[in-house]
Amino acid sequence: VVDGQTVSHPLSRRRPVQLSLGRWGVGVGWGGGTRSLAEHDAMAAQMSTSDLEQNAHLMDLYSRQIGAYGLDAMLKLVQMKVLIVGVKGVGIEVAKNVTLAGAHTITLHDPALTETRDLGSNFFLTEADVGKPRDEVCAPKVAELNNLVHVNVLEGEMTEENVGNYDAVVFTGDVDKSTLTRWNEFCRSRSTTVHDPRGRLITKPRPIAFFHCFTGGASGSGFGDHGPGYVLRDPDGKD
Repeated sequence: VVDGQTVSHPLSRRRPVQLSLGRWGVGVGWGGGTRSLAEHDAMAAQMSTSDLEQNAHLMDLYSRQIGAYGLDAMLKLVQMKVLIVGVKGVGIEVAKNVTLAGAHTITLHDPALTETRDLGSNFFLTEADVGKPRDEVCAPKVAELNNLVHVNVLEGEMTEENVGNYDAVVFTGDVDKSTLTRWNEFCRSRSTTVHDPRGRLITKPRPIAFFHCFTGGASGSGFGDHGPGYVLRDPDGKD
């Protein structure tokens, strides 16, 4: 309420736009105006820290994050494609935070039907959603949080082919150890073929970051694996 008048929050006026990547996606470009998903993908892939600094809209929108994380980390965020498996309490919190942080793409995978008890942990679910797939119900609501992020649903089974398209995979909730181990090993073993300075094709590691987050009552746990080798830029948290 402002000066006695009710004013709706800007997020409440945003609506997801249907695009080719998934059922929900947002096609508003970083520099203003509407761009296709392919154009947005190409722009993100080619962006450098210098490009990010020159983009006044992004620098203003994410100024606090850039101050906390630095430009290198922010650049990785706007290029990152994240798969979130499970959207109960922990999963929807991860989806919300990563979307607000500005990741390139967020994909939800949780085809289980919404139950009444889910309303106590997932703040996007309502009584009207009971009996509907959790991921399909949550995706358009997550998309409204940030119109620079593509939000969609992974339909059908998870396969190595479709999981291989992501930079990070986050499993949430109670998942059996064999399933977690299988996907962790897959993510850790990923590689890519590139040309070396002499133009020869070589294979180099390109692991997918793997995470598992779980809460049980007042306790919780988290596991992260960025692959066999990665760069730690701030080991003591002082920079």
